[in-house]
Amino acid sequence: MAVAEPEWFGRFVLWLRVGAVLRTASVVAALEGARARVAAGLPGSRAVVGAALQRADEPGEAVAYWLGRYGRRMPKPVKRGIADAAVRLYHERSLLKYDADGLPVRFGDVLDLTHPVARDARQGDLFRHALDRRHGRDHRAPESLAVLTARAALMALPVERRAEVTDRAVLAAAGMTWEALAGWRQRSRVLPVARPGESVLAAVRRCREGGWFFGNGTLTEQAVRDNYAGHDRVVLLTDEQAHLHGRADVTAAVPADVPAYTWNLAGYRVGHTPPGRSEMYLSAPRRALLNDEPGEERTSWRSTSAIRTRARSTTSRAPSTSPGASTSTPSRPVRRKPRHTPCG
Repeated sequence: MAVAEPEWFGRFVLWLRVGAVLRTASVVAALEGARARVAAGLPGSRAVVGAALQRADEPGEAVAYWLGRYGRRMPKPVKRGIADAAVRLYHERSLLKYDADGLPVRFGDVLDLTHPVARDARQGDLFRHALDRRHGRDHRAPESLAVLTARAALMALPVERRAEVTDRAVLAAAGMTWEALAGWRQRSRVLPVARPGESVLAAVRRCREGGWFFGNGTLTEQAVRDNYAGHDRVVLLTDEQAHLHGRADVTAAVPADVPAYTWNLAGYRVGHTPPGRSEMYLSAPRRALLNDEPGEERTSWRSTSAIRTRARSTTSRAPSTSPGASTSTPSRPVRRKPRHTPCG
């Protein structure tokens, strides 16, 4: 298909990555398709490879796949497509999150092999620092890389003093995520258990004042409030960890007679709307986690019009090769009773 129908193949690779969210499949398809097109003397492989790489760890995954299968000899369109993605995706925060020790291919390896041209002086500093990290050169990050400098300052603090840092702006400026925060403080839990005899409100106050809370989930309620404009239905694709802004329902801005649908893709057991407010369904990975949970309702997607409408409207479709081409039947979602937590 990459050779016989190159335009369709390019759209298909992009659909695999963005529509179907199949990261590995899209990377492999792009690389193998590019190899076939280069052998056939066809142009366009650079753009296809670049489009398949949408997250900062994926240029490294593409390089690792190619090295493992074909060795270091990489066609220029493949090399340039990966380099384009590196320029687009490599920044300070992605370096902190995805350039971890122990990975087979790190940011520096991608830079060494593909030689991307930095878009500006600051990214040039980032590229040089990534190479220093990869090759064990103990150089400080330059002052132009403010996030890396702020992270280095936090890492230099003694462990016993790290709990004193509770300013969210300070943590955010250093690119701290939940995972990084827990590791930096070297505690086994991001949220500690309540002390014996301590009330829930007192425990929450102590945890907040102690700097255990960093962020409050997704701004779902605000997003709905800002974007609802008289639509005839509201569909939320989420993990249901929501920041409610003092509301008891993320769909508070939506009239009660407008149907709301929540699809929990891979997240929390608690719901983000009160009982009866919205239809709730689980994706296949989430369903596998909850199959044995008491109280689950399992309903065929054909058994109610709400589920049927929702399943049909959200099924991703690959670009077809002909007007009459069909798509596969979506997997059956599972409906569950909505549950609510005031903590978001």
